[in-house]
Amino acid sequence: MNQEKDTDIIKKLEELSKEAKDYRKQFEKSWNECERFYDGKHWKRAKERNPKNFIFSIVEAEIPILTDTRPSSAIIPLEEQHEDVAKVLESAVVAVYDNQDLMIKLTQAVRSAMKTGTGWLYVDWDPDLHRGQGEVTLENMGWRRVWIEAGCSDISKACYARIETPMKVDDIKRRYPKAKDIKDIKAEKVTTQMGGDSPIDGLDATRDHHYDDGESTGVDLQNTAIVVEEWVKDYSMVKITEEETLKEIAFEAEEFMKGENPDIGKYEDHASHIEAHNEFKVIYIATALGIQPEHLTEQDIENAKQDPELGMVMKIIDDHISTHEVMHEQNPNGEKPKYKNSLRLVIRTNVDKILFDGEAQVDDGMIPLVPIYCYKSEESVYGIGEIKNIIGPQKSFNEIDQAEYEGLRLTTNGLWIVGEGAGVVTSLTNAPGGIIKVKDISKIRRESPGQISPQLGIRKDGDRQAIDGISGMNEASQGRRPTGITAANAIEFLQQQSNGRVRLKTRLLEEFSVPRLSKLVAARVVKYYPVARKLRIYDANGRLKFIEYDPEKFQDLDYDVKHVPGSTAGLSKESIFTVMKELLMGGMIDQKTFFKLTDIPYKATIMEELEKNDQNKAMLEQLAMENEQLKAALGQPQEQVPENVTPIQQMS
Repeated sequence: MNQEKDTDIIKKLEELSKEAKDYRKQFEKSWNECERFYDGKHWKRAKERNPKNFIFSIVEAEIPILTDTRPSSAIIPLEEQHEDVAKVLESAVVAVYDNQDLMIKLTQAVRSAMKTGTGWLYVDWDPDLHRGQGEVTLENMGWRRVWIEAGCSDISKACYARIETPMKVDDIKRRYPKAKDIKDIKAEKVTTQMGGDSPIDGLDATRDHHYDDGESTGVDLQNTAIVVEEWVKDYSMVKITEEETLKEIAFEAEEFMKGENPDIGKYEDHASHIEAHNEFKVIYIATALGIQPEHLTEQDIENAKQDPELGMVMKIIDDHISTHEVMHEQNPNGEKPKYKNSLRLVIRTNVDKILFDGEAQVDDGMIPLVPIYCYKSEESVYGIGEIKNIIGPQKSFNEIDQAEYEGLRLTTNGLWIVGEGAGVVTSLTNAPGGIIKVKDISKIRRESPGQISPQLGIRKDGDRQAIDGISGMNEASQGRRPTGITAANAIEFLQQQSNGRVRLKTRLLEEFSVPRLSKLVAARVVKYYPVARKLRIYDANGRLKFIEYDPEKFQDLDYDVKHVPGSTAGLSKESIFTVMKELLMGGMIDQKTFFKLTDIPYKATIMEELEKNDQNKAMLEQLAMENEQLKAALGQPQEQVPENVTPIQQMS
């Protein structure tokens, strides 16, 4: 029977996988090409060409702007009394980011997004880290390892996702010792793949100008197999157990006694709840009236309704039962989803060797992938990269630049005109020029060099301007002085305006990707941190802080994750520093606020000195107040006393 179930789920997953792979194929040719151009592989005989890789400079100019400020999210408790606990959870998420080098991995994901449209971060749990206590992990996923449901445009609504990870066979057996076929797992042919496999650049395939993918960049891995992790929506239902129902009924009875009407979920055994609540109502009234439940009459119930306290509880119970009756129509069989949030996780290798099949250990209902977008497509979960729209002008520039180079190389040295009667014995060499022999000239003459058409240079300039215009990047955003502009304020203003396109990308990053990442990390912290631990983080002032994490305090925490506006503002640190300095000079902020909002070397030391100054000032004010109080107590006339004079000195 189990073998039949395994066969059924494998067949279903293979169908979903084929559909997802077929759908992704339409993008792969373009992604491969964009990656090659970023790497500078623009020509078939790359060693004989020297492309000017503007694509690389455009991509790398945007990445520092996007990642200059660390992105962050806030953990918002749904109940006010949990605010302190939520702050500790927020600190735990920050600690994970520090331990996992988020900024490095985020930079890599943003670079992938610039190249192919989407970078991927994968959130997992490694029980071997942190001295065996385990730790949440963040991993960059290349697009070749990720497939999402065909036609899906939002990762949060995807019904299928496939993640492939090469893993040593011995490690597979160690991680999944309870798998049924663990002894039968075998190594597979696994080759690392860097770069693409498409032979055409998009220009004329008959011309000798495209990059040759015949160069092998892969490495065969030994004793390795592909572990396939598949997340699939499974809406199977199972009967709710009697134990679960009894626990729910007991809790609701306690709430009735408190005068509360507890919430009702769709997935409950409503028939059993209705029966139990009716019995509870009879027992409750009979106990309050001091009679046996079997002797309770309809008149007794009507009389109880007139009592303020009994009537209130009875109304709550009746309203609660009415809600159960409505829910019973939606779920008449008293069933619940077999998998939490209807999300099923299957991990397999060698195609048919199932390592795990069940509900995810973390019940957040989310596929643990975070897409980082360049431009978000409304029709696909895969984004649109920066290179896709500027690769055309780059190709055109390459062709024109190569033609200009060849023309200059051949025409720089003029032709030799040699007559038969010139008396030249040895051959003249003038590479790359040529020699023309004629009969009617007895002298040697050198022709003037030919001229290259100026239209080539004009077209090259046009292609270069097109690359800047399409990408939204220009001289100012790339750190170069704009041509014809010398005023510092004008340059700064132009620089800020030129980053408008980049700021659009930051909104996707800080309002979609980072909150999703924080939700995944926070859920795993709450689920997996087994014992109390001390978290080490750096605060906003750059100082090291230690925070106690007690897992027992998080069992009843309900929270939401919100993005922090401006955490990735698309502005450079230098620009923020300039704005804050102007506010400080204008008296609109104080020194502590200035250093708190800017990022400069030795920031923590400066903040400590400012706090010491505040403490000293407060101490002097306290001493001055004590002086006044002491003088008043002694009946002495109050005189102006220097701040640095102590009460003892005054008395003396």
